[in-house]
Amino acid sequence: MGDNLAGVLERLQLAGNVDLAAVVSTDGFLIESAAAQGGGDGAVNAEDFASVAINGLMVARALGREIERGDVTDALLEYERGTVIIQALDEEIVLVLLASQDVNLGRLRLLARRYREEIVAAAGVALR
Repeated sequence: MGDNLAGVLERLQLAGNVDLAAVVSTDGFLIESAAAQGGGDGAVNAEDFASVAINGLMVARALGREIERGDVTDALLEYERGTVIIQALDEEIVLVLLASQDVNLGRLRLLARRYREEIVAAAGVALR
């Protein structure tokens, strides 16, 4: 604990071996992110990614209401060349992870849960 948000996200990004870890406000604004070094041609713009990911969360929330399953806690989207995990941390912030197709999803979800409180605490300081 005691790390700033950038430091916490960097540790999560490295531990989970993800391409990008970001904390986003529920209105789609990037609060902080950490990306793998040497992004190259496949590098993702964190701000663009954050705003689109929040749209995905809104769709997942609407689906949950429609099927009467409650609010979404995590959304896992698997694509041909990678995975996106969207995790609502509280009413105001969301954790978004972008991982390659060979990532261990179970480990990544576990790491996201382990870092949850630390991210929320650090983001609370960042939002003030």
